[in-house]
Amino acid sequence: RHAQAIELQRRQDELFWDDAAGGWFSTTGQDPTVLLRMKEVYDGAEPSASAVSVLNLLVLSHLHESAEWTARIEATLRLFTPRLIQMGRAVPMMAAAYECCVSGLGQVVIAGDGEQADALFDVAAALYRPFTLTLALTDAARSLGVHVHVAEVTGASDIASAFEGATKAKCEAVLVSNVLL
Repeated sequence: RHAQAIELQRRQDELFWDDAAGGWFSTTGQDPTVLLRMKEVYDGAEPSASAVSVLNLLVLSHLHESAEWTARIEATLRLFTPRLIQMGRAVPMMAAAYECCVSGLGQVVIAGDGEQADALFDVAAALYRPFTLTLALTDAARSLGVHVHVAEVTGASDIASAFEGATKAKCEAVLVSNVLL
């Protein structure tokens, strides 16, 4: 999945990225019937392409280091900073992207597979943790070079408490092992 997400982001950048000012256009610029290539500066029922793209790049750059992605995140946030200051309510998804960038992403890493891993995923999904990724640590993920920073929690009788405690301690990741459910 990571490889597909990276390829999709590269294609999106190729078609919609604005090298001159930053941010992502809403159209490719290849349709002769579209006279003006726009960048939406309003997040309403549909978030802007730039807000969604920043959130995508925050996740991808958390997993795979890329100076290009970091530069695109920063350029887009600079572009939208005046709008965030003047009318933050008009760009809620971009505000969320900014908050995510400032706060950083957390991650929960579940090593293993089978029923125990499935149960851990269910517990992790039940907790509200904005800007926290829940990942399976697999051989495929390791081969892609996914960066995992681990704080190990073992022997926890209450997995939810272990996740909450790790979140409060601002751990970047939680690797749960040897836990009986």
